[in-house]
Amino acid sequence: MQKKIIVAGICPGNEDFITPAALKKIRAAKFLVGVRRALKDFSSAEQIA
Repeated sequence: MQKKIIVAGICPGNEDFITPAALKKIRAAKFLVGVRRALKDFSSAEQIA
């Protein structure tokens, strides 16, 4: 089984400024890792669906 780590920049953290490619990877991710402030916008499935 191949595993991948994708690094996607989300600055300044607002969905309006995240590239569509990064948002697609975030939505498809099994796990998100980052600082609490950056992850709060993605804290529930409804927010990234």
